[in-house]
Amino acid sequence: MFKNITSLLLGAAVLAASPTFADAAPAPAEKVHATTSADTATKLLRFPDIHGDTIVFCHGGDIWKVASKGGLATQLTTHPGMEMFPKFSPDGKWVAFTGQYDGDEQVYVIPIEGGIPRRLTYYPSNAPMSPLGGSDNLVYGWTPDGKNILFRSLRDTNTVTEFGTLYTVPFEGGLPKKVGMPTGGVGEFSPDGTKIVYSPHFRDFRAWKRYEGGRTQYLTIFDLKTKTTKRLDNAPRTEREPIWIGDKIYFCSDRTGTLNIFEYDTKTEKISQLTHEKQWDIRWASGDSSGQIVYELAGELVVFDTRATDPAARFTPIKVRVPHDGLAMRPTRKDVSGRIESYAAAPGTKRAAVTARGDLFTVPVNKGYVKNLTNSSDAYEHAPAYSRDGKTLAYVSDKTGEDQIWLQDTRAEKPPIQLTRNFRAQLERIQFSPCGRWLSVSDCQRTLWIVAVTDADARYKRGVPVRVATAKDGSVGGTDWSPCGAYLAYTLGNPTGYSHLRVYELATQKTRAITDPLFDVGSPAWDPSGNY
Repeated sequence: MFKNITSLLLGAAVLAASPTFADAAPAPAEKVHATTSADTATKLLRFPDIHGDTIVFCHGGDIWKVASKGGLATQLTTHPGMEMFPKFSPDGKWVAFTGQYDGDEQVYVIPIEGGIPRRLTYYPSNAPMSPLGGSDNLVYGWTPDGKNILFRSLRDTNTVTEFGTLYTVPFEGGLPKKVGMPTGGVGEFSPDGTKIVYSPHFRDFRAWKRYEGGRTQYLTIFDLKTKTTKRLDNAPRTEREPIWIGDKIYFCSDRTGTLNIFEYDTKTEKISQLTHEKQWDIRWASGDSSGQIVYELAGELVVFDTRATDPAARFTPIKVRVPHDGLAMRPTRKDVSGRIESYAAAPGTKRAAVTARGDLFTVPVNKGYVKNLTNSSDAYEHAPAYSRDGKTLAYVSDKTGEDQIWLQDTRAEKPPIQLTRNFRAQLERIQFSPCGRWLSVSDCQRTLWIVAVTDADARYKRGVPVRVATAKDGSVGGTDWSPCGAYLAYTLGNPTGYSHLRVYELATQKTRAITDPLFDVGSPAWDPSGNY
């Protein structure tokens, strides 16, 4: 054992010194040129807002502006920190935003023509936070008269980021003032400034799709004079990003499965669905008083005109080009010796397979060459496993969009072969059977699977996963194939908090428990004869 571990570390040392291993897989030249072409729209545009014929948005941590018909964007901020959530003043002359100019996150304003940002808030923020928590002092908009900026602050909370409070701060400077609700997420004032529609919860940066639990975001109208509330709807799923235009409140909801824009009529209280996206969520919708709404869809921007009577004329995809020199897209050399994620020792331990920075490599134990087997800058490979004869490597790759199992001959004389196509969960821990006819693999949904590598057995179709067990509590633990490859031993979590030992028989496709679930068991291993 110690010799094998030492050998693997020696292989990693060769890995660090090898120029071949340090190469990041360069994209073909024509693809690089295409991504930097003047005709190609820039992706990853976030937090847009619109006023008249101008859009502001965030890209690369900076704020940019562009014409509402698209085109070349102009940069408004250049600070190394994050600037985000830009919001136009009602007259369109100013942009309020959340920035990190002075070390933490505060509210700033800047002229739409550009200039020196002016700081408005000074209470220490809770930044930096994890991506799940979002940011402190998030700018949500302005009061209709343009005298105050609406923002969400965590100054009244301890560590629970879901329970911030909505404040306003004067544009000319002064102390922030609480709007009036005990907690609040995103909010938007009514056109006359007497009411505000807001979400009591904040969950904008969590990736919980179709969530229906206790943190579900719903929208409520709060009357600033009478201090009364009225909920828009009792839908079980998310309601977010309200936009109050005239007598209508527009908002995003995933009640139909994907985040789409809905309309709430404040007079009739009727709710109507206006967009019908199926593949991508509509994110970060924002609008102006004239009836225009801009939102992010698949990393690009779309303008939705609520005034248009022709449904086909309502939507205008905006092609935005952000000028840059493409540093992040250039083919470069990366030293990934310190980023090894998973590994497997080859039979005989003369070589080892390792994954680092999403690529699969084979490295020598003592002397030899380092080879990149996948060279895939567009995919993430991990969890390698050798067959017993050392001729084949199985590994997990998301090259097709979902984690699937792929097979590669260790000499890389042939292209890799995709073995599975039906998985819909993150995969881990592949193990070959001694005969090489089957693989075992676990997923993030606490399920253990067997996959046939060949069609030798009619009960197991090649590449089609067969479920062995799912842990209701805990997880599927270590697995080990019997020497004959007819049995698979594994541990399974149970409600007691312990794991017990089970054995799956391939011939009968049945499982039997070997140990009592009241006693914790782990790390199963067969004896050489396969009897114990």
